[in-house]
Amino acid sequence: MNYNLLFKNDDPTFYVVGLEQERLMPLRRDLAQTFPGATVRVVRGDKSTNEEAFFNEAGAALQFPEDFVELWENFEVCLTDLSWLSEGPLLVLFSFSPFLLCDEPPEVFGELIEQLYRAAKNRQSGRFKTLFQVAPDDLPAFLDRLEKAGAGYALLAD
Repeated sequence: MNYNLLFKNDDPTFYVVGLEQERLMPLRRDLAQTFPGATVRVVRGDKSTNEEAFFNEAGAALQFPEDFVELWENFEVCLTDLSWLSEGPLLVLFSFSPFLLCDEPPEVFGELIEQLYRAAKNRQSGRFKTLFQVAPDDLPAFLDRLEKAGAGYALLAD
């Protein structure tokens, strides 16, 4: 897989890769080797099925401050700051993406997409990209979900 596309351009912000679960850790290792100066954080979609669980998981993965209050407004503030992480490119890898906020109305997933997009556009210390890992069988439904949320994306071939 050509990972160089991830940080080559400003757009798109969102990437999707069809991979089975057993290939997830090798993917993370490959990303770290390909982009040694980048920060790669994994947010587990299967542990983020509702807002409360998502805020806990994302806050831990991105090392939000202890006083983080689990509201979208606060999530946006932390997401656009991230000064506690290394400077340089940042990749947020959502594993098991079809489960991400699946217990919430579609508007909640749309809010996440909008906030990730704004964070990518406003990040000053390096590119901010999002990679969604999806099992190949779940790919059509997840891509439809992304499109309904208004997300432009690129599909990475394995």
